[in-house]
Amino acid sequence: MTSSEIDERLQRRQAALRKLKAVDSTATEKSAAIPRRDPNLPVLLSFAQQRLWFLDQLVPANPFYNISVPVPLHLPIDPLILEQALNAIVARHEALRTSFVEHSEGTRQVVAPELIIRLEVDDLRAQPELKRRAQVELIAAGEAKRPFNLS
Repeated sequence: MTSSEIDERLQRRQAALRKLKAVDSTATEKSAAIPRRDPNLPVLLSFAQQRLWFLDQLVPANPFYNISVPVPLHLPIDPLILEQALNAIVARHEALRTSFVEHSEGTRQVVAPELIIRLEVDDLRAQPELKRRAQVELIAAGEAKRPFNLS
């Protein structure tokens, strides 16, 4: 490959990169222009939400859709700071404050203006290592089977 061919190839790649950046900046501008949802208007359930709601009504209090993933943490955790962090996430994302409510025109999504999460803390530090591990597994299994109340 000659040096002029290499230069030409490089120029084509740079032009393609400029086009991609232009498209990306346009997409970013468009996504920034999405209007906020009017909190006074009713919000219908999406098809996936309708399916979950139907299944929950068909078999109430089921843990079928719970996805439990243990995350071992090998450092000290301050429960108060963890609770504050989770509440900051919940405050930022409406989906985490959304419930389903039966309405005369069908089921609707209702977004709570505020929702405070309280962590339950089981202090197992005083127990021997083997008993502590068994207790953690027992608690985790129980939490994974606890039904999620969609309403």
